[in-house]
Amino acid sequence: MVDTTRLAATLSSQHETIRRLLAGVRDTAGDERRLAFDAFSKFLAAHEGIEVEAMHTPVRDVLADPDVARSRIHEETTALLAMAHLEGMDVDGLDFVDAFDELSTSVTDHAAAEEGEELPAIAARLGQADVDRIQQALEAVPRLAELTPEGATTFAARVDAVRGTVAGA
Repeated sequence: MVDTTRLAATLSSQHETIRRLLAGVRDTAGDERRLAFDAFSKFLAAHEGIEVEAMHTPVRDVLADPDVARSRIHEETTALLAMAHLEGMDVDGLDFVDAFDELSTSVTDHAAAEEGEELPAIAARLGQADVDRIQQALEAVPRLAELTPEGATTFAARVDAVRGTVAGA
């Protein structure tokens, strides 16, 4: 079996960052909430873009149960749609708060499924080189979250930019 210790630690750390950013949006209002939502959006776009390109998509066909990866891809697509909906809303409106709470729950559940289902499946079916490649890609998330690619003004555009960066590497 391969060593996924670093990969598990990186995923866990990034998921903790996401939980902290979610709380930052929930616990603020007005301009501060808009800034917190933008920070959350940038980090989540980088994280999910990397995961889809470097983890979920490449491993889905080699896992004993490919539905594990397919489910994570579906969850990320659902999050993309939810983020697009939230981007056009008043951050202080009740509709935003309700929709953001739903997204928060689904993002948290998604992270738990990655750590509890997908990571063990990866450890059981992939070689160390593949695990190291996923790890290396995830290490780029904080740097990519700070970048604002030209024209990437929405969550979907940021995800696409990150996916293009990974696919071009």
